Amino acid sequence: MVDVLADFDHEDGASLLASFRERGTRMAEAINAARDARVPVIYVNDEHDRWDSDAPALAHDAAVGPGGHAVRPLLPRPGDRVLLKHRYSAFDHTALELLLAALGAKRVLIVGSATEGCVVQTAIDAREHGLKATILADACATTDAQLEETALRYAKDVGGIRVRRGVSPAARRGAERKRMEAVMPNKRSNVKNEKQYEALKDKGMSKERAARIANSPGSSSRGGKSSHSGSSRSSSSQGGTTAQKKAAGRKGGKAAARKS
Repeated sequence: MVDVLADFDHEDGASLLASFRERGTRMAEAINAARDARVPVIYVNDEHDRWDSDAPALAHDAAVGPGGHAVRPLLPRPGDRVLLKHRYSAFDHTALELLLAALGAKRVLIVGSATEGCVVQTAIDAREHGLKATILADACATTDAQLEETALRYAKDVGGIRVRRGVSPAARRGAERKRMEAVMPNKRSNVKNEKQYEALKDKGMSKERAARIANSPGSSSRGGKSSHSGSSRSSSSQGGTTAQKKAAGRKGGKAAARKS
């Protein structure tokens, strides 16, 4: 997340705020999809020459500032990382490279503002640091649509950066899951394998699908592994014994008839 805690207090602030209003929903969808998929969310934001390293205060000021209505859905949550910068790139004189190495990251997905400035510069620097980079273009704000297209074309054709447009499948699934939970907040699926059901939900699966799997014939209270193979063998064995008894009975009857 590059420069989403914006104060819009600059020459292009009005046009950037208009873009935030237009694309803010896509930004929020991208962030929530990452959280749902357990992808680390990292904010790297311009400190606006405060030089106090106070990220919570920076987020608070952005939330109550002139663009607060657009920024509030994008604020960091517990567990998100926040770094501060003073240059265009999120890598320039920050600990981002060390943090990504500690997380074992191979690719960065970039959301934020402005596309033609800090976003593309961050993506180029990611490539310089040996990482793969994807710009989620619909989840980035711009000050000028024409400059944005020029910058994205350069990033793709020259920088080898992936530019993705449209909402990702993960974002769509996450939005639909949240919509269903909002409509039916108290609905609780009846499942026979509670442990497996909760484990599947923790992996980001919808309640409905997790319930179907947990209620499937192959599910058991011992973790969802099939317990039917053993019972099938047991049934087969018992069936064979019964058949043998019947056959023995028939033979015994014939022998008795011959004797008499």
